[in-house]
Amino acid sequence: MLLAAGIAQRALNLARPSWNALLPATRLFINAVALGLQYPMIRSYPYVVVAPGAPAGAHAYVAHAFNGSILWGVLSWMWLYHLISAGIFAWYCAPFLRRAAHGLLRGSGTGDTLKEIL
Repeated sequence: MLLAAGIAQRALNLARPSWNALLPATRLFINAVALGLQYPMIRSYPYVVVAPGAPAGAHAYVAHAFNGSILWGVLSWMWLYHLISAGIFAWYCAPFLRRAAHGLLRGSGTGDTLKEIL
């Protein structure tokens, strides 16, 4: 779903390059959702288990190695990536939010710009 949202955002920005606020808003949303999904993924350890009835010796070692690779090779740093990315895109969203708030206080809301687009 997050990949599809990213692809849709890129396609919309290709069709409507003047929609500048779409990129940071979508990326902020995607990174925030991905950051929220990290917790259940980390809590679902172990990721690879030995099937019942399989020889426990070498298979348990391989399962342990895969679990360590998944946990420490991917999930241990991915939350930091999504957190930093969400912060950067929140910073990029600030001018658009400031401009929208200024337009609302002035009395001309986003309805004028929507009429121009459509």
